Amino acid sequence: MTISQAKEYFKKAAATGRFSHAYMIESEDTASAYDTVYDFARMLECESGNGCGHCYSCKALSSGNHPDVRTVIGDKKGLISVDNIREQVVGDIIIRPYHGMNKIYIIPDADNMNVQAQNAILKTLEEMPSYGIIILISSNIGRFLPTIISRSFIVRISGECGIGSLSEMDEIFIGLLRGADKLSPADILEGIRNLQGDKKKDSSGDRLTGDRAYELSMTWIRDIMAEKTCLDECNLKLPGEKDIYKRLSEKYSYRQLDHIVAEASILRERLQSNVNFELALQLFFMAVRI
Repeated sequence: MTISQAKEYFKKAAATGRFSHAYMIESEDTASAYDTVYDFARMLECESGNGCGHCYSCKALSSGNHPDVRTVIGDKKGLISVDNIREQVVGDIIIRPYHGMNKIYIIPDADNMNVQAQNAILKTLEEMPSYGIIILISSNIGRFLPTIISRSFIVRISGECGIGSLSEMDEIFIGLLRGADKLSPADILEGIRNLQGDKKKDSSGDRLTGDRAYELSMTWIRDIMAEKTCLDECNLKLPGEKDIYKRLSEKYSYRQLDHIVAEASILRERLQSNVNFELALQLFFMAVRI
């Protein structure tokens, strides 16, 4: 949906009281997405229910001092750690609202949460108090644990979000991801070796990096999740036939996808640490084949 459609959607949700307690907003324009959900928070807290701008709640929000609406802030490098989440969300949400009916937590650039921070959010989503609302804003929801995605209402705003143009190296890696459950170990090994060839360069001129492998893997998992829930007419971000993703969505459970997320994170660390390239990818695709 467009920004204007998203604004209308949230306006109606606030007016009718039919809203989710967990949202995941996917948008390339995360600044506009933040403004949209902040307006949503304003309407939910407004004493008139329409973001009047004159009541205590609206004035408190305008000054950035509303006790029941919090924008979660990461560290100086922009990363959101488990300590940030524990301090600003987990330890605060157990306290009932001071003024209104809701306590709202907006997490801009939520894909900067590390795995530990995501697990802390997941536990909160699993034990969400009736007054709690958590809104995650991201440019690519494929970077999140599948269990967080499954517990959130997804709103996609304006255009394609994702991973940029794909190189020949990217296409090989994606092909291995999509077919790993059917390819033989020998075929996977051949594909891995093709990734190391001099002609298989990524857009920066280097071979597959840990960050790129992680990014492509998370987007691949996001596509499986989209097919599982058929969100946004199952709009896929990576190339591939829908029947392939349908097969994968039926094959992998949420627990298995969480396991692959963890293995993708380990793969990134191994490649960044100059562990043997071929071995690191073999171990990763063994996990994908499970």
